[in-house]
Amino acid sequence: MGEAMLFSAMCDSKGMVALGPLSIEPRINVRPGSVKVAVRPQAWQIVDQHIGLKVQLKKSAYLGSGHEYTFGTELGDIFVIQNNTINPLQIGQSVGLVLDASGVSVVEG
Repeated sequence: MGEAMLFSAMCDSKGMVALGPLSIEPRINVRPGSVKVAVRPQAWQIVDQHIGLKVQLKKSAYLGSGHEYTFGTELGDIFVIQNNTINPLQIGQSVGLVLDASGVSVVEG
């Protein structure tokens, strides 16, 4: 799993997984109930603060090819890698996070 973070989530009767305010459609059939969602740091996309999971920037590190961010969220701290950052975020800034289609795996819990 490497740097992927593991989150607790719920799968509904239609097969959709709720990770906080985010909905995920698993690539495999998952039974309703408690599941785990593995998310790689590159799978998070930073968006407008009114979209997705509401977060606030706690830490930032510039790596030359991009930034590593740590956000405080209702799901706990989330580590995000953003490559080719043109406008880096500032500590304390509020933004939203959504998930890209790749780098996310749902496993039965």
